[in-house]
Amino acid sequence: MTAIADDLLPLIDISLLYAGPGPARDALAREVDRLLQTAGFLMIIGHRVPTDLRDETREMARRFFHQPTESKDHVRVVDDRGWIPSGHEATGYASGDEDSQPDLKESYTLGPEPVGALAGFPANRVPSTPDGFGAALERYARHMFDLGADLFRLFALALGLEDDHIARLSQHPNSLLGLNWYPAFERTGPAKPNQFRIGPHCDYGGVTILDRQQGRGGLQIQTLEGEWIDAPFYDGAYTINIADLLARFTGDRWRSTPHRVLPPDPTAASEELISLVFFHEFDHDVLIETLPAPIGGGTRYAPVLAGEYIAAKFAQVTLG
Repeated sequence: MTAIADDLLPLIDISLLYAGPGPARDALAREVDRLLQTAGFLMIIGHRVPTDLRDETREMARRFFHQPTESKDHVRVVDDRGWIPSGHEATGYASGDEDSQPDLKESYTLGPEPVGALAGFPANRVPSTPDGFGAALERYARHMFDLGADLFRLFALALGLEDDHIARLSQHPNSLLGLNWYPAFERTGPAKPNQFRIGPHCDYGGVTILDRQQGRGGLQIQTLEGEWIDAPFYDGAYTINIADLLARFTGDRWRSTPHRVLPPDPTAASEELISLVFFHEFDHDVLIETLPAPIGGGTRYAPVLAGEYIAAKFAQVTLG
């Protein structure tokens, strides 16, 4: 049974973050703290990302994924960069579900250029078609880096810390932009038992910034009571959720919340969806240590290197 989560996830306007200190910004920080404790998700507007850039990036994604397989295969994924074909991942494995089936999606992933502090990271695998694909994704990724930094600033304020406290751990992050294509039911056919567009999981690193489309085979989140509910959709909003490392950092004051994307719905047989997802991370070599109470939630985690933790999670879900 599902329910729409408007009461659990109200729309919030983060433009107050840019207005400077004052009672309104303090109230925003308190609301963010409350929502990350109860839902682990936020629905935000006031984020400064141009609508036309979001539309352009989604259209580039649509044109890329609609190409024949042989046109995508030359940028097949290597070291988490490039095209990820259907059947390559079973995301539910990351949550320990050994009965998970391969995800019913294709993806494409692009990261920061391997220069400077990131010189040891893999190069991107950028396709030659559609024209302008790489440049469009780079424009969008720059806005996502800025928004990710803004969210880390907002989160620090929500914890009662100096506004750069979390951002200091994210000076040169290996943050990844992902495009997810969820083909229609008329293309995939019926899902197998325990098969989803993306299986149940928690995200791994810092914060996830999701631009999604409304659909019947859409996003669900798990409540504190263990119920799966449909995430609300607000036009123009980003869906934000914190991931494992940030939850560990807060000693589980904030939730890294299980979520999933439902399989294609036969009653909407032609529905295809495209999501733009940005994983804003801590620096690869940063040691994530739990904040002590009363700022931290009381759970004490062993320190972990951010990059090692995320790499281990990716290894769990990759099938081949």
